[in-house]
Amino acid sequence: LMGADQQRIVDLNVGGVLYTTSVETLTKDEGSLLFLMFSGDRSSLHQDSKGRVFIDRDGVLFRYILDYLRSGQLILPDNFQEFSRLKTEAEYFKLKAALCQLDCCSSKIGCSETGSSSLSPCPKRPSATDMSGTWGGEGYIVVGYRGTFAFGRDMSDVKFRKLTRILV
Repeated sequence: LMGADQQRIVDLNVGGVLYTTSVETLTKDEGSLLFLMFSGDRSSLHQDSKGRVFIDRDGVLFRYILDYLRSGQLILPDNFQEFSRLKTEAEYFKLKAALCQLDCCSSKIGCSETGSSSLSPCPKRPSATDMSGTWGGEGYIVVGYRGTFAFGRDMSDVKFRKLTRILV
């Protein structure tokens, strides 16, 4: 029984980013490339030096692919900027419903394949550099300094305070 459980858990190396998931998660979408890769014999899959299954794709964006397979929905951070790159990954892995959700977000229409028209984050939240004033509200920015200060030996003329937040 223990051996069967170990066969159900998969260690992945996707573009240098490591993931551990289950065969059930990877094979949820029956039309996907991941289903084809993990539903049959896995001995032909590429492996890295540690024996993990190696997939030569964007490892950071694979996180969203894996979350989609777990939940059936693409849930992205509020400030997500890489829709076109994620769409490329979804196309590569042949995830039709995920592609539909990405298209729904860009066109803001309902999706007949999933019945869903909601994909976080539509509309895009303004970034810290967006000064259009369309969003409003108050927030915080962090101001940092990197470098050195040159002062006298006794440091008597130094009158600095740490400023962690500025009300905007």
